[in-house]
Amino acid sequence: MAWRSLPLLALLALGALAGTARGIVLYDVRSKAYRRLTDFGERPVWMPDGRRVLFTADRRVYIADANGGSPRAIYAAAPAGIAPGIGVAPDGRTLYLSLLASPDEVWTLTPPAPGSSPPTAGR
Repeated sequence: MAWRSLPLLALLALGALAGTARGIVLYDVRSKAYRRLTDFGERPVWMPDGRRVLFTADRRVYIADANGGSPRAIYAAAPAGIAPGIGVAPDGRTLYLSLLASPDEVWTLTPPAPGSSPPTAGR
């Protein structure tokens, strides 16, 4: 299970455990309540703005608003898959990832502005 806490809102983003329901779930530490963000995906990572969550599914990287709405694919890594562990720069302007086909290489990705096309990654 991958998770990263968001101290300001006291929320945790959780990937579903093996053998349980799939998807990304948010847990509110204060109210002790779970809320399903998506019904697919794994390995969630908070964006530094505290409003969006990145996660992977089906060889893609998705971004979702923590308040709900439809997740949006921002990078496709077909035919290779994405290695576990997406990194996010503190300013949220650069993402770091590796592909299963080349795990020793780190790729950088700039998250798209709302409504724009998915970007292309570079090494």
